[in-house]
Amino acid sequence: MNNFTKEYIKECDCKEIQGLRPELEKGDYVRYGGVTRLIDVNPRGTLYASKHHRKYITWLPTGDDLDDEIVGICHKLGWRYCTEWNKTEFIVRLGEGINYEFSESNPLIAKIKLLKELLNAN
Repeated sequence: MNNFTKEYIKECDCKEIQGLRPELEKGDYVRYGGVTRLIDVNPRGTLYASKHHRKYITWLPTGDDLDDEIVGICHKLGWRYCTEWNKTEFIVRLGEGINYEFSESNPLIAKIKLLKELLNAN
């Protein structure tokens, strides 16, 4: 949760990202009421399952969630997805001749920006 910075939360709070998880699940991280929380119970029957409340809840994908979505898109397009970490930057690249490259100190920011680009391009 330490990487869930204000910038990351803002990047997540959009239709593209929230549309990937219309129904929240146990184990999801969310932002609700100014607090970041882990859903540690089955959300059925709770405010997390309420369509009315869902518009006030921001799903915060983990790095694994982001990787799953990115890999799925890349697989469909026949691209490869790789990441690289040096002392100050986390770099995401997609195959040869593909011009998506994001360098950030926070890996979640790099991945969320890449995912948004991929979702908007396809």
